Amino acid sequence: MATPTASQAADTRAAAVVARVPDCSSWGYPYAISGNDLFVVCYGPSTIEPYIARVNMTTNKVVATYGPDPTKMDFTYIHHVAVDGSQLWIDGTLGSACVDPCTGFNQIVRINLATGKTALILSDWWLHGLGLGYIWATDKSGLAKLDPATGAVKGRIPFEYETLQVACGSLWGLTINDPEMADASTTIARVDPANGRVLATFTEPGLVDELQQVGAECWASAYTGVITVDDSQPDSNHFDRIGLSAIEFRSPVIPSSQGYAALFAGTFWILDTDTQTDNAQGSAVPATLTTMQRIDPATWQSVGPTWTYTGDTPEFAAGGALWAGHTDNANNTELERLNVPLGPIGS
Repeated sequence: MATPTASQAADTRAAAVVARVPDCSSWGYPYAISGNDLFVVCYGPSTIEPYIARVNMTTNKVVATYGPDPTKMDFTYIHHVAVDGSQLWIDGTLGSACVDPCTGFNQIVRINLATGKTALILSDWWLHGLGLGYIWATDKSGLAKLDPATGAVKGRIPFEYETLQVACGSLWGLTINDPEMADASTTIARVDPANGRVLATFTEPGLVDELQQVGAECWASAYTGVITVDDSQPDSNHFDRIGLSAIEFRSPVIPSSQGYAALFAGTFWILDTDTQTDNAQGSAVPATLTTMQRIDPATWQSVGPTWTYTGDTPEFAAGGALWAGHTDNANNTELERLNVPLGPIGS
């Protein structure tokens, strides 16, 4: 199989910023999409005031912001976001650390989108996401299926995995084994959402990222290689096609000298970062230069123009566009929408 590498073709284009969400720093930008609106976690200028920005992806404008009732709680971090109809679900912590039993440390909040008011607080609950008709959340009794409209517990199933994903029409559980060892691996299980029965389980050497639907297939970017204590979450270096009971295909590995693998809205990418002098802003302060190029899954070769962006690598795709964080010389951070096209190769 051919090895995907970044092309050095002359067609290099600077990505234009077509929308900005100001005062939006984050750790990973948790987000959800509902209709034509993007709901993304941002942190204000003080970096200790998380909120949800609602961005209309037609106008590229922030049309509302949300957060828990400040008279009831002040989140230090918001970890997950889910939107179902008129209800926004988030969870967060009331501090940065706690000592067992950590009572009241983690909270789930349901907010009415029309009024912006807190409609429900679940103390000592952790949110995992939305899918298959339920809000998935855990408390000290284990995994529960919540009614998205009311928060009522509609059932519980056994679940023994570190993380939960609803993707590719299934419920999945993932656990990283020996995450700081060279022989780290990821156990992947497909779980029956009705009763928690494990339908299939298999282990992949290395680390597996978020599962995503690509056409009729299920894919994830993944990493295989040496993992050290100082680098327990290295960048992905290839792609896995996830079957119902096994890894069906592994793409060629991208050499670390060329960049790393990323999957955005069903498109395969090779990304790389470098440090440059941010002359565009009239300053000698170093800035991150990101380069991006598509990978054709038919050949696993890079194709099309190489896009450059002065800012961090993209965090996610929404509304047919890539979104990335950028910090200016005054240390102001914003989330930016780029004009880099997505969609099928050649479109």
